[in-house]
Amino acid sequence: MKLMRVLTAGMLTLFASTAMASTVFVPTEDSVIFEAAFLDSDFDFVNDFDLVIFDDQDTTFVGDSMLVPVASPFDVATVDIDSNFILAICDITGCYGDTFVDFLAGDSAAVQFGEGGVMVSGVAPVPVPAAVWLFGSGLLGLVAVARRRQTAA
Repeated sequence: MKLMRVLTAGMLTLFASTAMASTVFVPTEDSVIFEAAFLDSDFDFVNDFDLVIFDDQDTTFVGDSMLVPVASPFDVATVDIDSNFILAICDITGCYGDTFVDFLAGDSAAVQFGEGGVMVSGVAPVPVPAAVWLFGSGLLGLVAVARRRQTAA
C-alpha cells in the first residue's frame, strides 16, 4: 500500500512538472522568424514586456538569454538560432513562459503569453523523449504489481 502511494505521488509529480514546463522549440531553418501579435490592446512589448529566448534547459529563466527585437504589433524579427530554445516574456518582476502554443501548418506556431502573443516561423515542437514514456509505463507496471500483491494478501 505504501509503495503504491509513493509511485502514485511520483507519477503525479512527473506529469505536473512536465505540464508546467515551457514549450521547447527546435529550429527547422538557420533562422527563426518572430512576428509580434496581440490579443489585448493593453499588452505592450515596448513599455511592459520583452520577448526573450532562453536555452531549453533553463525553465527557471535565470540564465543567459537573447532579446527578440519586436516592439509593436506586426513587428517582425529574424534571429539566428541553432539549438533548441524556449520563449518567455520578461518585465521588471521576472520572466514568464508561454501559456498556450498552437502549432500551425508547416513550421509555424502561435505562442500566447496571457493577453499577448507572437507568431513563430521556422520551428517544430520537440517531441517528448521516449525515456519519459518508458518511465511512465514502468511506473504503471509497478503500480499494477503492487495492487496484485495487495489483493492476494
